Amino acid sequence: MNRQFFINTSLQYENKRLKRLVKEFENGERYKKLQHNHHLIYLGYQRRIKQLCRQVRSSKNAVKKVRDIWYEQLVIECENHTKELDEKIDTICKLRQEKL
Repeated sequence: MNRQFFINTSLQYENKRLKRLVKEFENGERYKKLQHNHHLIYLGYQRRIKQLCRQVRSSKNAVKKVRDIWYEQLVIECENHTKELDEKIDTICKLRQEKL
């Protein structure tokens, strides 16, 4: 008896819940809630995408800046190395001239 009462009560509550759900869908309340929630989620994703795009742009700019600094240092080092080589070549040429 007790178990049958529990089953009947549970089924009545479930039936009531489902009727309310059908009524909400019929008059559009439920659809409006779903649409509103979907729109909020969509806006959240849009904000996150914009934030990530800003981070990507910032990272690209940082990489470009570091690359430019690295290239400038490379050019300076190459010029210094070339000067050293030119000095050594001049020294070798002078020594050959003295030897002759």
